[in-house]
Amino acid sequence: MAVQERDRLSERMLLLWCLLGGWPGGWITGRRIRHKNHKQSYRIRFGICVVINIVASICLLWLGIWLLGT
Repeated sequence: MAVQERDRLSERMLLLWCLLGGWPGGWITGRRIRHKNHKQSYRIRFGICVVINIVASICLLWLGIWLLGT
């Protein structure tokens, strides 16, 4: 349960941090404190953010290797 009188992060903000690369911490925390692990719409969006991050990382690595010519 949320503690009253404390601000909470919106789902949109959590997903934004995930999209910006914070998904490993979000995944670990979500599993550890069981936060949002039953809400299927959030899990789907979280998964999409993870896939986007992994694809972007692979593309950046490939681009770096291609530019360096090694």
